[in-house]
Amino acid sequence: MSIKTKRLPVLIVAFSSLFATQPAWAHVAVEGADNFTAGMLHPFFVLPHLLVILALGLFLDQQGIAKARPALAAFVMALAGGFAGAALDLVSVFPVRGLLLGAALCLGLLVAWSRALPYAVVPAAAVTGFAIALDSLPEDGAVWSNLISAVGTSLSLSFTLLNVMAFASMLTRGWQRIGLRVLGSWIGASALMVAALSLR
Repeated sequence: MSIKTKRLPVLIVAFSSLFATQPAWAHVAVEGADNFTAGMLHPFFVLPHLLVILALGLFLDQQGIAKARPALAAFVMALAGGFAGAALDLVSVFPVRGLLLGAALCLGLLVAWSRALPYAVVPAAAVTGFAIALDSLPEDGAVWSNLISAVGTSLSLSFTLLNVMAFASMLTRGWQRIGLRVLGSWIGASALMVAALSLR
């Protein structure tokens, strides 16, 4: 096994732990951390967010860096819109869980399909960024502390997305690309199963 593929089992373990997530995906408080640090660490405590970011990164990598650039800009702007929506309490009337699971399902299937879809990259990045941000703002906090937390979360999500894309771009062998497509199909299937369990 090459050095480049040694991390793939780690991704699979993180992916499989989706089934152990709790029904509520609210903002996770990090004891002893300031608002910025808590915001930075938050995405790593909410596995559905990580899975959606993983699927988006794999999808953007498949589309190529030239087509991914506008999608990255859309992702950042959508994060800002999602945090603004959370501040306006849109989370109480918006189907955040449905958006997250729908994004994971669609992106996972698109990764498994592995086709050039240049017109889908910007909408996919925008929906993903908006849904994650809408589900990431602390439920109770001052405006300033929430703003600092949102900045930390935005930086963390953007950095994670770029790293997923960079890691996926290093896997250039045929069987490695097939492995990424299989991972995408697992993400989509798991999102569908979690949605079905949520309906029950």
